[in-house]
Amino acid sequence: MKKLIYLMVVIAILGLIVSGCIPVVPPAEQDESGTLPNEARVQPTTARVKLKSHIFIDCFQVSGDRGPAFSDDFSVYKLFRGGVKWSETPVSYYVDLTDAPNDALGAITKSTDEWDSYTSAVLFEYIDNTSITFDEPGDLEKPYKENTVSWASFDALGLPEDAVAVNVVWFWVMVSPGGVTGRVLNLAEFHIINNSDLPWAVNALGVKGNQFDVQNVNTHEFGHSLFLGDLYMPPASELTMLGYTVIEETKKQDLGLGDILGLQALYGE
Repeated sequence: MKKLIYLMVVIAILGLIVSGCIPVVPPAEQDESGTLPNEARVQPTTARVKLKSHIFIDCFQVSGDRGPAFSDDFSVYKLFRGGVKWSETPVSYYVDLTDAPNDALGAITKSTDEWDSYTSAVLFEYIDNTSITFDEPGDLEKPYKENTVSWASFDALGLPEDAVAVNVVWFWVMVSPGGVTGRVLNLAEFHIINNSDLPWAVNALGVKGNQFDVQNVNTHEFGHSLFLGDLYMPPASELTMLGYTVIEETKKQDLGLGDILGLQALYGE
């Protein structure tokens, strides 16, 4: 009798597993290298998780008449994928200064300090310099197990010539047994890549040399690293998360009201 009851319990459990009621973590549901990236992060342990990425492409506009003036107290923000965020902070990152202008590292850390200053959470932590290669389009399609900021030729990467910077953000998603992508779980890694085919400077407004400002552009890109989306409506023209920039622009260095509200919606005040 006991053997019969035991057999019935085993059959019932197997039936639940097959139906998907009890998750199983298959070793194949990892990245191409067979290991979970960012071991320091809390990773999902639920069954059938997969890494996916989204590329934010930010372009420039030619300076000129940009329409009526607005203030930076516009309160709109965009939470990408419904408010997905990092499961743990601070998020560590590395910087490759190859092809970067002088003093770029200081400008980059000021970019993260600006986001950190509007929340009690410590969001970002610079670790060290690194060397990372983005030489061809395929380099954008694989995770690297660390978060980076770098410069690379967008012509070589097949990216738009009017793109100033891109941010490749990787995140964990649930995938059904049939391969349908479902709920996004949390962020995994990011790669901010500045276009080395364009002229760059620190304090570009002071240099007056038709260059893009490192801190201005990267403050925007770190907003994408938090998974805030681009804004394109005219009243957002003074916000950091406006989806385009211009030569010598520096106003994105300072967050506007919408940027702050979006940040605090994810990570608190």
